[in-house]
Amino acid sequence: MIINHQKAKAISQIILLAMCTTIMLNARAQTQSAESGETDEGAIEEIIVTATKRAMNIQDVPMAITAIGGDYLESTGASDLSDIVLRTPGLSFSQNDRSNMRIALRGLSSLVRTSSDFPVVSSYIDDVPISESSIPDVGLLDLARVEVLRGPQGTLYGEGAMGGTVRFVTNKPNTQEFEGNIAPEFSSTSEGTTNSRVSGVANFVLSEDAAALRIAGFYEDYGGYVDNVAPGNEEENADAFERYGVRASLMWEPTDLLSLTLTGMYQEYSGGLQPVVFPEVVPGLTPRLFPPELAGETSGFRQALTEADDELTVINGVIAYDLDFATFTSSTSYYRRDRDHANDETNTSAVIEAALTPLTTNPGLQPFFDAFGVAGPFVVNNGTQVFADEGNRTFAQELRLVSTADNRLQWTVGAYYRDREVFSNVEVFSPDIIPVNQALVAASDFLGVPLTGDPDFAGRIQGSTANIQYRQYAVFGEAEYALSDRWSILGGLRYLDEEVEATNSISAIIADAPGPDFFTVPTVVFDTEPVSESNLLYKLGLSFFASDDALLYGQIANGIRPGGLNERANALDPNSPLSFDSDSLVSYEIGAKTTWFDRALTVNVAAYFTDWEDIQFADARDPQFPVTRN
Repeated sequence: MIINHQKAKAISQIILLAMCTTIMLNARAQTQSAESGETDEGAIEEIIVTATKRAMNIQDVPMAITAIGGDYLESTGASDLSDIVLRTPGLSFSQNDRSNMRIALRGLSSLVRTSSDFPVVSSYIDDVPISESSIPDVGLLDLARVEVLRGPQGTLYGEGAMGGTVRFVTNKPNTQEFEGNIAPEFSSTSEGTTNSRVSGVANFVLSEDAAALRIAGFYEDYGGYVDNVAPGNEEENADAFERYGVRASLMWEPTDLLSLTLTGMYQEYSGGLQPVVFPEVVPGLTPRLFPPELAGETSGFRQALTEADDELTVINGVIAYDLDFATFTSSTSYYRRDRDHANDETNTSAVIEAALTPLTTNPGLQPFFDAFGVAGPFVVNNGTQVFADEGNRTFAQELRLVSTADNRLQWTVGAYYRDREVFSNVEVFSPDIIPVNQALVAASDFLGVPLTGDPDFAGRIQGSTANIQYRQYAVFGEAEYALSDRWSILGGLRYLDEEVEATNSISAIIADAPGPDFFTVPTVVFDTEPVSESNLLYKLGLSFFASDDALLYGQIANGIRPGGLNERANALDPNSPLSFDSDSLVSYEIGAKTTWFDRALTVNVAAYFTDWEDIQFADARDPQFPVTRN
């Protein structure tokens, strides 16, 4: 589509202009990553990453990577994703609450707000894919490192890795010796209250050199500092939250060739609203009841309940076997997330007010509205509330072979299967509509005009449910061939086939038909026809070692993100799409990775251009039926 392509070009230009900032900061972040591994002579210790599915020196990998070591994270008190962002060039995030984050890399981020959409930047906990755009804030506990891979990573990491990949690599059980620590933390927040956190790790040797169990856990109680100042809903420290988590990993190495690891993780979060700042009072943008004296101050303004409960369970079993010429790895994982949240959606009230005012000011109905105190222009005084129950169940199986022979050709091949089921149940509610509904019931009885719809609908504006299942089959491969001691070429392909099935139902009042029919409750249940989409992802690169301390590289790669279903589409409106298509991009990059002064300083730079087409974006022009379009 021409319009989308023009948007893509605009985004590409902005990203290219931002490149200068990345160049200046990259050396600092890379140095910080290895600070804890500095040698006596002042040289930076080698940083080993597994971003390419094999262990390599980060300076020998021809792509832009930031790796932050676990020791550094622990020494600086890092506990959540915001601490990673501060140390990673080009990485940012947005959040509705502390358990729901959208990652952006190089300016690429999801512009979609559905429970079924895929990310632009993929995330992994070890080999477990987090197949959703709003990821939980995993506690940075007992990690070996965090790897941030910039640029498309589709050949090895599949769909959703258009902008890059963030990998949380945990510490593995130690079969050599017992380890243990506990770290309590206490703090207070200015104009807020106290906070506490305690974390601990214990490693038990079950059989020396053969088996070990590692357990890590944390508990955090954040007291908050943001007050909700909305009239009638005032609350001090409304951003307080509580979260805790535990991870256990059991490893058994019966022989030198075979390793089996089983890991289980559980995490739970419960918390309130996020702070907002209104720089000034702007009619139509600032909430109607917002106190003008608070303009420019950090505060919370929620006329309806705002809170979230988020529960995460992850299970991963990994088998690794040394075949001499290659390492065979099987990774089987199950990812389960249940998220219940309530949001203030009072900004959509204008639609309901405009639709109801002709009704509540109808002279013939005034006695009935007077009786229930809602005569005159209709106003939402008590907020509009959204209650959402969302879930994700993802089973993934990956088989791969990674070459180990020391020769010119290094290769990785594999197969992948993923079954992802997402569901959502969303209700939009406003208590101010209840007396209007009661008045209409009384009027319909008196006038002899039957009120259509379900009387139990009461203050509900909308209700929707969706159940979507994605099945993907993929094969992939990547190879690097050394043309000489200095020149190498890299190529990768991934072929994937995605099958999508969905069922959706929606019930809603009709905002453009005031009168008794306003409260008609059409309930539409529709099944989408099974859709199958095939895509080919590729990567092609060339690298040159100008010296032992300087690597130059260039590459071109593409990425895709699958389409999905609009859970809150108006099935009765042909202009409200029930689904949206996949989008794609192509990235061109050149870079240099250098070390100076006997490895005392690392300077890495990259320049890139990204062309993003058929962009998925949220269309909220009709706030009652928000949809995603391309």
